[in-house]
Formats: sequence, structure tokens, C-alpha cells
Amino acid sequence: MSTVGLETYEFKDKVAKDKSTYKLFDLGGSGRFRSLWEIYASDATHIIIVIDSTDKGRIFVIRDEIQTMITKIKRANQKILILANKSDLPNAVTHDKIVNACKFDGVLREFQIRGLNCSALQDTEIEAVVDFVKSK
Repeated sequence: MSTVGLETYEFKDKVAKDKSTYKLFDLGGSGRFRSLWEIYASDATHIIIVIDSTDKGRIFVIRDEIQTMITKIKRANQKILILANKSDLPNAVTHDKIVNACKFDGVLREFQIRGLNCSALQDTEIEAVVDFVKSK
């Protein structure tokens, strides 16, 4: 189910020595909520963008929105994770193809961008996402 509006979560890493606390802002992707992206992204150390990998027509819309957000916040060295959700479906596009189609390497070359295929329903790559969030 897509996020509608804004949801906030806070969680602690009970395993790590420093007992780090993480705050997660889950922002909706519909047009009326996209103006919030740059507000929250400007102070973020990590950005996770979840893309429906079966919706090929929206990939370029997402590309334009991400590039607009990043050029407005102008903060280098942020880590960006592109999650290609629904990768378990036969018509899914891989994260590699999404990154290449969006030419993220051009505008965003100063950002550390990583892509992962995932399936929210099958809980695939959850550990990789947690590792990404914990990375400094």
C-alpha cells in the first residue's frame, strides 16, 4: 500500500554498541506531497526512494522529481538508495535499468547512489536496507 501523506517512525539499534536512534520520515509520492520531499531531504543523511518497478511509465516522472529535489537541496555526500519494489513480479524492471534509464549518474554524481531490487510482500532485501541506514 502506498504512503498517503507523512508518517514518522523512530527506532533504536539495540545491537550496536552506541545504541543509535534512527528517525524515518515516510513521505507519500503523489504529486500533492512531493513538495515535502526537499524539506525533509535537506537534513537527511540517507534518502531511500521506493519505486514501483512494474510501473514503467512513471520511472521518468520519478527521475524528474528526484533530480528537482536534489538540485534544490544542494547537499553533497548524501547516500541515496533506490528500491525497485515488486521485483518478484515477472514484469518488474531491475534497479540497474531504472538507474540507467534515469541517468542518475549525471546530475547526482556527487551523491552516493545505490540500487536494490526488493519485494515488500516477500520481505526481500530488508537486511540490506537496514545496513544502508546504519552506514556512515
